[in-house]
Amino acid sequence: MLNSDSSIMMVHTGFMTVNYLGETISWPKYQHFQAISRKEKGIVSLFDKNHIITLTTMFRREVMTSDLLDNAPYIYDYTYFFTAALMGKIKYLPCITGSYRKTPTGAMQSRADEVNRQLYEVYKYFVKCCLQNKPRLSCMERLEAGFFVLTNIIYNGDRETFRLLLSKRPAVMFVLPLSWMYAMAKKIKRQSKRSGK
Repeated sequence: MLNSDSSIMMVHTGFMTVNYLGETISWPKYQHFQAISRKEKGIVSLFDKNHIITLTTMFRREVMTSDLLDNAPYIYDYTYFFTAALMGKIKYLPCITGSYRKTPTGAMQSRADEVNRQLYEVYKYFVKCCLQNKPRLSCMERLEAGFFVLTNIIYNGDRETFRLLLSKRPAVMFVLPLSWMYAMAKKIKRQSKRSGK
């Protein structure tokens, strides 16, 4: 697919989830990620959440050598995905090419707060890049992306990026009430998980 279309910057595929014994398991979180992948919308999907499993990805060389990547605040898998999406298309191939192993603990989980803070810095960086570079999106895609970005900004209490977004894209005001409700619902869900309810 990368050979046949030069506008595609990255491909990713389906995968299985296995436990620490290598047995195939069902995990709702990753089933949800594959549902998002089946409707792959590139940067719009990434503004919702990181739904791509790294082991299934392949990039064009230009992604790895781009200024977008070099100037990012932190280099995570998510940074590569956003870079590819801003440079061109992302395509999902439904074939299963690997297995994601779910373990009780992992390297990222041991420093989750720090990782989440850095990932949000990456997110903000690409929001600002999109506001400058204006990727080609339909009217509906712009509204959908605006909804996801506003929801994440409100959820994180990020007033600076909120003001910037509203000054550059005032039309996102149309989705502001829905974004606010969705962000509050996410906060309630997170608090319930932390309190064990």
